[in-house]
Amino acid sequence: LSNGIVSDFVIEQAQAGQWYYRKWYSGRAECWCRRNVDVNINTAWGSALYYGVASTINYPFTFVERPICQITCEYGNNEKSLFIASCGTGTITYATPVMLCRTDMKTVNCNILYYAHGRWK
Repeated sequence: LSNGIVSDFVIEQAQAGQWYYRKWYSGRAECWCRRNVDVNINTAWGSALYYGVASTINYPFTFVERPICQITCEYGNNEKSLFIASCGTGTITYATPVMLCRTDMKTVNCNILYYAHGRWK
């Protein structure tokens, strides 16, 4: 509230597939999800690491400019050497691709958590 006047508010809030999202009157939007994936980590990256790339995921709506997309990873206790890196650039329709890295080759199962925010109008 600013001088008793609401300056911005949520006009749409829903779930679309695995995504949850909010669209604000001002044109801002945010969406987030937890996605379970299996990634085959089998490509050498230098002499000490291996990586695999998780397929990308489409946003629940199209942004009007490339949003900021933050990505984290949840994985089991036996994945002590697993870490995540951005792998390229997302667009207005899909999230930044994700590269998972570790010190040896293995197919891993993990949850990738996405949070994107930007403009929908």
